[in-house]
Amino acid sequence: MSLFSPLHHFAKKTIPSMSDTEQDVIQTGEVWFDKELFSGNPNFSILESLPINPLTDAEQDFLNGPVEELCNTVDEWEITVGTKDMPQSVWNFLKENKFFGILIAKEHGGLGFSHNAFSSIIKKLISRVPTVASTVLIPNSLGPAGLLTSYGTSEQRDYYLPRLATGDEIPCFAMTSPFAGCDLANIPDIGHVEYGEFKGKKILGIRVTWEKRYITLAPVATVLGLAFRTFKDGEEIGMTCALIPTNHPGVVIGRRHWPARQNFMNGPTSGTDIFIPMSMVIGGEEMVGKGWKMFVQQLYTGRALSIPSLATGAVQYVARNVGAYAKLREQFKHPIGNFEGVQMKLASIAAEAHILECARRTTMAVMDAGPVPAVISALMKYQTTERARQVVNDGMDILGGRGVFEGPRNILFPIYQMIPIIITVEGANILTRCFITFGHGLMRCHKFLLSEYESIRTGEFKKFDRVVLLHIIHVLVSGFRSCAQSFFPQKIKSPAYKKIIALMSARYAWLVEMALISYGGTLKKRERLSGNFADVLSEMFFMSVVLRFYDDTKEDNVILTQWIFKRSTYRIEQYMDDIIHHLGNPFLKWISRAVVFPRGKRYKLPSIDDDKRVSKLLMSTNITRDMLTNGIYINRDSNDKTGCLESGLEIVTRGEQIELKHLRKILDVDDFDATLFESL
Repeated sequence: MSLFSPLHHFAKKTIPSMSDTEQDVIQTGEVWFDKELFSGNPNFSILESLPINPLTDAEQDFLNGPVEELCNTVDEWEITVGTKDMPQSVWNFLKENKFFGILIAKEHGGLGFSHNAFSSIIKKLISRVPTVASTVLIPNSLGPAGLLTSYGTSEQRDYYLPRLATGDEIPCFAMTSPFAGCDLANIPDIGHVEYGEFKGKKILGIRVTWEKRYITLAPVATVLGLAFRTFKDGEEIGMTCALIPTNHPGVVIGRRHWPARQNFMNGPTSGTDIFIPMSMVIGGEEMVGKGWKMFVQQLYTGRALSIPSLATGAVQYVARNVGAYAKLREQFKHPIGNFEGVQMKLASIAAEAHILECARRTTMAVMDAGPVPAVISALMKYQTTERARQVVNDGMDILGGRGVFEGPRNILFPIYQMIPIIITVEGANILTRCFITFGHGLMRCHKFLLSEYESIRTGEFKKFDRVVLLHIIHVLVSGFRSCAQSFFPQKIKSPAYKKIIALMSARYAWLVEMALISYGGTLKKRERLSGNFADVLSEMFFMSVVLRFYDDTKEDNVILTQWIFKRSTYRIEQYMDDIIHHLGNPFLKWISRAVVFPRGKRYKLPSIDDDKRVSKLLMSTNITRDMLTNGIYINRDSNDKTGCLESGLEIVTRGEQIELKHLRKILDVDDFDATLFESL
């Protein structure tokens, strides 16, 4: 008999059932520092001990060589209004320099670079030629190469990987269906295991029917990665992933799509009753029906690696160029960057550039160390793209008319058009935020939920008693930590940063428990709550990675970090206040407000002076501006659309330094206050 028998019986009746597919998805991928943030008492040594390895000499040479050459020569405007495709010379350059085999191992003919190197390449490309960035991205992260490496037969790897690395094969990966979107469990694309004729012989294979759309590179692909539900003897046996040559009889590539007027190749594909041999299944016959892990791995990789790299590059590009524009563009006889409204937006842009680069480097280090972090990959995808959208919109506000008229010298509109695409792919952000980040994170990162679920499902009463008792202690300890630490509020300055994150984590752990008590198994349907929980987790993660790169010996780094922590703590308290407001039980609302905010909400947004200090980091040539935009393409040719801003800012910065030097001489002081000069 169980000590908590009534609770066990109640839970068994109320918890939602979980299919084998859902269990596979939950178990796929890894947890990392996200679990610490759920715990209420994060162990920062896990984050601090993560090695952030620099690029190798070969990787840096590739960035400085072929990538730089590509950025120097490709004309994005000509692609946009002229050919509406990359010139054949660019396709040839990509193939010759193995841009499609960046992550493929050297023994299979690829470059064998790290995830960090690939991310750095994508970041640099999007800062100059978005069409090329999108084209390079797909074969390396969302194409079949990764699946072949992990699951393919030796014959498949030996044949395809060298050909993929050199671009002799151009891959696409087809998952999205017209009426199911990214809901792979309900896609109408199906295959039946049966005998059929192939090359004059009767062999075992799969007869597949599919209709897919929004498939990047489909119009030019030579090999099609395909996801479909599989049936054998009338019974569904799971998902399967196949690799089908596009010249295989019956394969149809439809009319080219034009996503947001971007010019990378995209289109639909379909096939009806197409027989494929088992040799076309990735991994061969033994992997038939075992494709769920493969699909989810693809999604995790895309969410953690590809999309955040695009978003980070876009944000850094805006930071560098819009910051320069704000200094050079005058209105009412003053640079527009001197106005508080513009400074507020510039400060946010600078902060996001720092946050996203810290998060990108951290996530790449985790991936290069081995595991793909499932929850953090979802968090990274939706947060980086949402922040990129806001940054680009802020940049467009600052540019005004300069940003909305298309032309070869418009510095922002191509990226503005790209933003809706990177937000939509890999699952729209509403889904990623409300369901995946918190819903998946709750099951994987919570200390006890998964163990409780398993003990209920298997009827292990002793295990259930032990886990529930530990769970109750966890709730009480989290509440105590939250309440106690709130009476010793930390100011936003070092060395209190860890204590601030720990306080937010303790509050978070408490509120998660109150939401579970309030809604139980239906919590995942409460999208406003789950979205707020996802946003709190994101802010805590971003504060943590910024702290990982904190350097209190550099004044500008201190200013940036303080600004970021002020805004994040303010946001977290607003999210938590909304969570408490939407708890279903009045008593839980009352006790949660007492535990989480015993002294009320304490944190404020950055001040006007804070905005001014941070915004000025982008409006002169300085080390911090270079740090915030490190790794993007920089052109200093005054005839170039961004080079003219770069050279103009250098001239203005030198002029101000000369004026300041002369003023100091006139006043005969060495410690002349530069703020006086700014006000003249």
